Amino acid sequence: MAGSNYRTTITSVTPAVPGLTVRSIEAGGRLELTNHTGHPVEVVGYDGKRLLEVPAGAVARWHDHRVHWMSDDPPPQVTADPSRTHRIRDWVVPLRTQSSTVEVRGTLDWLPPPQPGTWWAVSLLGAAAVTGLGVLLRRSGALTALAGGAIGISYAVARELDAGTSGVGGMLRGLFGGQTWPVLTCLAAVAAAGYALRATAGPGRARRPAADLALALAGACLLISAGVANATVFSRAVAPVPWDGFWARAAIAAVIAAGAGLTAAGILRIRAAATQAPADPTSVRDRVPA
Repeated sequence: MAGSNYRTTITSVTPAVPGLTVRSIEAGGRLELTNHTGHPVEVVGYDGKRLLEVPAGAVARWHDHRVHWMSDDPPPQVTADPSRTHRIRDWVVPLRTQSSTVEVRGTLDWLPPPQPGTWWAVSLLGAAAVTGLGVLLRRSGALTALAGGAIGISYAVARELDAGTSGVGGMLRGLFGGQTWPVLTCLAAVAAAGYALRATAGPGRARRPAADLALALAGACLLISAGVANATVFSRAVAPVPWDGFWARAAIAAVIAAGAGLTAAGILRIRAAATQAPADPTSVRDRVPA
């Protein structure tokens, strides 16, 4: 889920049952129940019948229509004034344990969406700054690629955490199974940064054009796969990460700025190197009269 303007909040689990936890995941798109009570727990459906049974020691995740807004059209109060926060409803999801009925209670609220134009402007200004630094300071491109790749990977990890992923194995499966291209792109940007740092640290200049090309290509892939692909978060109040949406938008703006700036700076450096290349001695000799 790319985010939402509806916030699902769990306010209470009554009565509290040791070993039983419920939380909202995927920006409110699903609920997650962890059962360490020692006996099965049933989730009661919309018609009062069993929706699913969660064995002891298991984790279950499911979409529950009671906890999020199902229609494509917003509620009437939101249509009347989308600029304000609105309480849409209070909700209850009943559970049945071996000894009692448990009520998971919560709220569903509409949050005014951010202005995407503001975040695109921040991204473009950042890209201009990265371009300028990349042209003036050769090592800045490598450092930008390193930072952009690290931020992009951190965002991918945060999305997996918000989806309920746990454990190293589960995290790796989520990253390379569900977010393959963004993760590989970010890793490539880190690799390009390492190559560029080695190229600029050496005494020779032979590898510098290749390093500029590597950074430009890594920047373009970073821009598209890890930046623009996640730019929906610019217009969503609730981001698919376990922290405030502002920081998610800032992270994606930084990735877009890094990717676009690296691409532009790399192209400019390659063109500058081409115009400053020494003339071909053969062509000079051919122009000298015998």
